[in-house]
Amino acid sequence: MSQRVLLVGASGYLGRHIGVCLDARGHEVIIGDPRSELADLGDPVDVVVNAAGAGMSSDVPGTTAVEMLSANVGVAIWCVRAGSILGARVVHLGTLAESRGSPEFDAYRDTKRLGTEAVRLARSVDGLDAVILRPSLIYGGGGRGVVEAMAREIAIGRPFKLRQPDRRRDLIHVSDVASAVVKAVESPEVRCPEIEIGSGLSTKLSDVADSLAQRLEQPRGWVADDEGSQRADEDESVDTGPAKQFLSFEARVTLDEGLDLIAREARAERISRT
Repeated sequence: MSQRVLLVGASGYLGRHIGVCLDARGHEVIIGDPRSELADLGDPVDVVVNAAGAGMSSDVPGTTAVEMLSANVGVAIWCVRAGSILGARVVHLGTLAESRGSPEFDAYRDTKRLGTEAVRLARSVDGLDAVILRPSLIYGGGGRGVVEAMAREIAIGRPFKLRQPDRRRDLIHVSDVASAVVKAVESPEVRCPEIEIGSGLSTKLSDVADSLAQRLEQPRGWVADDEGSQRADEDESVDTGPAKQFLSFEARVTLDEGLDLIAREARAERISRT
């Protein structure tokens, strides 16, 4: 059944892909603006999707603390308010990093965690119908994250500097994340309120760089960044069981397929600059 979906962060990297996926499934997508009044929406809304965020490597460098607080916390609170007033489900996009990694301060991770806590609080206290999705490392589809940065550097013959070459990450293609959001929108009831989204497979970042170097016909993919910390034992693979059980979701894009696309885009960008 077609849903009326208020999509917040629709112009961002992740939001654009979610909007396309929702539209392809026949849902009506309304662009959500946290600066506007909810009364201006007119007809009822079935689901509020929060795809907003700031401070990732895919964003413009130099994101300020105020910008991160506004996008990662303030917008989440606005979406909670919207869901409560409109009687709509809230699908909130957090990040796997909220529950993983070092206890050291990280502005992006910690502000995203605060936003998730706001959603969690409203669900527990007010009974808000809310689903929290925590995707792992998102890449592909025109992103500007670490995998794309690797490919751009390697394509011009410059090995990528890795601060944690042995760190293992679960890479998930942006199209698969968008599909998971659509599953959360369409499910009549999601019995697991917080679900990790990933492939279930973890790969060393150094291996990702080496794979890109091979595809781009370059001799070397990475060098160690002496200023970085070494956390070789860190493994961020996702438990895919809950996503399969409660959303009927499985990642479809393999890492090989995704890296093929990334390498092709990096090669085209290099040619366009020459």
